[in-house]
Amino acid sequence: MAAEDIEAHPLKLMECPVCYNVFQSKIFMCIQGHNICETCRPNVINCPICRNEFTGARNHLVEQLLTKSLQYNCKYKEYGCPDKLPLHKIQIHQTSCNFRLYQCLVPLCLWEGRCMELKQHIISMHRSSVSTSKETLFSDREYSNSEKDYSDFLFIDLFNELFAYFYKREHTGKILFDVIYIGSKENAGNFRYLLAFQNEDRSKKMQLVSNVSADIKKAFSEKCLSIDYSTCKQFVRYNGILQYFLKIEKQNWKRNEIFEEVKDKVFK
Repeated sequence: MAAEDIEAHPLKLMECPVCYNVFQSKIFMCIQGHNICETCRPNVINCPICRNEFTGARNHLVEQLLTKSLQYNCKYKEYGCPDKLPLHKIQIHQTSCNFRLYQCLVPLCLWEGRCMELKQHIISMHRSSVSTSKETLFSDREYSNSEKDYSDFLFIDLFNELFAYFYKREHTGKILFDVIYIGSKENAGNFRYLLAFQNEDRSKKMQLVSNVSADIKKAFSEKCLSIDYSTCKQFVRYNGILQYFLKIEKQNWKRNEIFEEVKDKVFK
């Protein structure tokens, strides 16, 4: 590896020669001092570099350097990321770095780019799927057909921020709701969303509250809202349509006030 490559990608020096993953825990050595990771060691008889035997000895110096001493540039540095962290932190950081590549959330769209570019792409190329309304009414018009999967999505442009809303009804009897903030995880914590349900004669109502997700790459994470089909069925209107209200707000909102404010206006 050339010197300029080592400077640009220092983690390359710490890669296992078998799996090419960066060493993370125990590092074993052959009699010539070549390294191999803990995962690959049981699967290899001879050193892949010099073909000599492994001794069972560990490279404690490199293990300490990796976990405590060395600072590594994010692999997305060339795209603008300024972060430099210890190994165990930089690997976590890179899974959610704002400078990594993201795919467009619109089904069948093949675009991919940086997080800050994703916002502009959605607003300019998928404008028909973007709402600027503070209060959005959604309808599942095939709710009575419980054996058929159904999904819906919408982008919401509020507070100079962009959110993606996803709805999925599964034939297994589960209904999933998720709102994703298109931006940093830190900023996502500033927002929550409310779902409000009410039956046609207004005798029953239900409110659900959840934090906005920051996982741009995956909708319907483990923290998304999940409701049984039978629970929502009590709010289905006489025409077989399930209607519910969505509102995204900053953290200082009061849920009861929101429902009282919009129920007469929306549920008609």
